[in-house]
Formats: sequence, structure tokens, C-alpha cells
Amino acid sequence: MKYLTAIIVILFQFSIISCSKTDNNNTDKIMLLNPGIIGTMPGACSQIWQNPHPPKNEIYPQEIRMDINNNAISGLMAAYDRSIGIDEIKLAIDNKFKKWASANNNASSVKLWRVLDGKFAIQLSTGDDGMKHVIYMAFR
Repeated sequence: MKYLTAIIVILFQFSIISCSKTDNNNTDKIMLLNPGIIGTMPGACSQIWQNPHPPKNEIYPQEIRMDINNNAISGLMAAYDRSIGIDEIKLAIDNKFKKWASANNNASSVKLWRVLDGKFAIQLSTGDDGMKHVIYMAFR
């Protein structure tokens, strides 16, 4: 438990909250979590962000959660501020994973990507509180 608490504290130190208003070209600024850490041991995940060289005025999630099962990360969740548009986050995810996007993403309120060669899925949705949630889950 002490190990998990230390990791969560470190993650929050890395996650800087951006309170800036959004503009129409934030897709390169939205910091996505690195799904490559799924399946690794929590102490071995040094590269939490997908882009190790973020642009200026990057937009970080306000909250990050990890699911740990059998001493390995099995899922990640990032919650972005209400001011960030769901379409902006969708475009940021599409920049990396568009070929795995669900055909219904444009019409559905819940967006899905199933990255077969990475063995993980991504879900994007808006919570009741207006926060945008990006969930990364491993599958077999």
C-alpha cells in the first residue's frame, strides 16, 4: 500500500493542471497518457506522457488514476477539465490511434478505440460533472 501511495504522489507531481481557456488548435497541446505503460510494474513506468517533449501551453489532465492488478498496471484514467472540448480530445487521440477508432465515434457520445496490436482499448466520454474522461484498459 505504501508503494502504491508513493506512485500516486509522484504521478500528481508530474500532472500539472492547466487552467487556460482552450482555442481551436489544442489537439497538439493535449497531453495524453502513454498506454505503453499498461502491463508494466508501477515502479518501472517512467514515461507517463505519450509526448516526452510537450509543446508550450500544454493541457494536462486534472486527475490521473491507475488500476493495478497482480503488480502490473492494467488500466489508466485521465480526467480533463470541463473547458476542454470532447472533440479536441477526440482529435488528439485520433492523431495517434485513428485507424483503430470505432466507426460510430462521430455519432456516439462515448468514443472508442480498440488498439489490437497494443492490446488495449481507449474510451472517451463526458462525466455528469462535465469532466472529460479518457480510459485506457488492457485486454487479452
